[in-house]
Amino acid sequence: MVVVELLVQAFIGGLLLIGLIGLAMKPAVVRELRTPQGLLAGLTLAAVGGALVWLLATVPAARRPVTLVAAVGLLLAWWRARPGYGSRRGLPRGSLSVGQSLDAIHDRSFYRDQARRHGPIFKMSQFGRPVACVVGIARARRLLVDQADRLSGATLPYNRFVPRGSLRYMARSDHRDVSPVFRAALARMDISGAETDVREAFRASLKRLVSHGEACSGLGVRPRDYWGSLILPALAHTVFGLDPAHPGVSRIGSELQRLELGRGGGPIWRRRVRQGLERTRDAIRGALTDRGPRPGSALAHLLAAEPELFSDPTLSGNLVLISRLALGDLTGLFDWIFRMLTDHRSWLARLREEGPISTIVWLSGCEPQALPLAPRVVMETLRLEQSEFLYRKIVRPVWIEGRLLPAGWLLRVCIQESHRAADVFGEPDRFDPERFTRRAFLRTEYAPFGIDSHACMGTKLTLALGALFVGELARFDWQVLRDGPVERDGNRHRYHWRPSRRLRVRMWPAGEVL
Repeated sequence: MVVVELLVQAFIGGLLLIGLIGLAMKPAVVRELRTPQGLLAGLTLAAVGGALVWLLATVPAARRPVTLVAAVGLLLAWWRARPGYGSRRGLPRGSLSVGQSLDAIHDRSFYRDQARRHGPIFKMSQFGRPVACVVGIARARRLLVDQADRLSGATLPYNRFVPRGSLRYMARSDHRDVSPVFRAALARMDISGAETDVREAFRASLKRLVSHGEACSGLGVRPRDYWGSLILPALAHTVFGLDPAHPGVSRIGSELQRLELGRGGGPIWRRRVRQGLERTRDAIRGALTDRGPRPGSALAHLLAAEPELFSDPTLSGNLVLISRLALGDLTGLFDWIFRMLTDHRSWLARLREEGPISTIVWLSGCEPQALPLAPRVVMETLRLEQSEFLYRKIVRPVWIEGRLLPAGWLLRVCIQESHRAADVFGEPDRFDPERFTRRAFLRTEYAPFGIDSHACMGTKLTLALGALFVGELARFDWQVLRDGPVERDGNRHRYHWRPSRRLRVRMWPAGEVL
């Protein structure tokens, strides 16, 4: 009997050890262990495991209850990880295992593969929290719009620092009150009036990239480091109504860059975010002391509608958050545009043949099929990259196509996977801006800016600045000196994929010979 019990204990211990080693070897765990916080957590778990081993070795009476607990835990983990778990209750298929959760962080094709295997509605977990995943824009739109009262925003920690929350996560009643003034200001923003200054700012930054690359003795420069210096002057002119050369713009940019919204933390992080929101608000207001914002800018429209904007913490806080998120999102978009034109050089030649097109030509009612090539490059980049997902919290149970999405779960709308539907986008993995000339895509097919009332308000600005960037980029050519695989911006499910930080290029004006 003693021998059998020892064999059972060894078997259970072996299974547990193999499982833990398997998890520890996952790329997401290895990456986490390279961070100070991850290393501390790993050392803590190792210490706890060592203490448990010592306890079992020195106190034989503890072996039986520990083995029983381990066996029950392993059995429950296996049962819950089965793809068919909960199917009798109507739950979607898919695994809730920890291993699958870690795979989703590292594997770019995870959600697409899961949809192929289990269907367009499937389940997985993110660090133990169940997540219902939905593929298909039309399907997701029915869910988000028709079942809006059963969903709420899946907020990030920075949301708490603005009264009534940020527009991205605001409750429906508050969003109905606050969003119209921002939506109207961004829709009425005069982008064409800022076009000349924006082009000059883009051109100046690209010329700096050229000169710095020449000075690096063949090592090249990382292009992503230059996108912020393109985007900030454009935001200064179109959003804040400031001359990009205004000394206050530099301070605004510094404060925006210091706002670390994507990372939660302890008291130090919370204090920094609160102070950062206040400093950025004061920097914007301070830059307007000598004169008001340029007529036609978003801020001019905002102040006309809400003269006490800077005294209202909800309005001023959201102005800062919109600006910070726009800076980050546009930087990511420009990075992917550069990557796409790096990998598909033939489109650069097409862009040069077409020549620069004024934004006013296509922002004033141009049919989608008649769009110039530059905005189509932006739209195709958004289809393939950058627009990856939407998250919501399920606050009341939802049924969709015979599947139950329980309260307390997260909902992930898989935008990127939806944009690769073969029946909508022929050859969906191919970069093909011409697809937008062959047909107009419905809002239930193509939705890079969101689906419901919380959709992005900066569609016009994003397409305009992106198209201007494409046009100016076509004036140059470049050589890749160093590169690497695409990578996540962080080691969590909510972070986006981006081109490798190893990318280094040398750039020169098109038509010149190296």
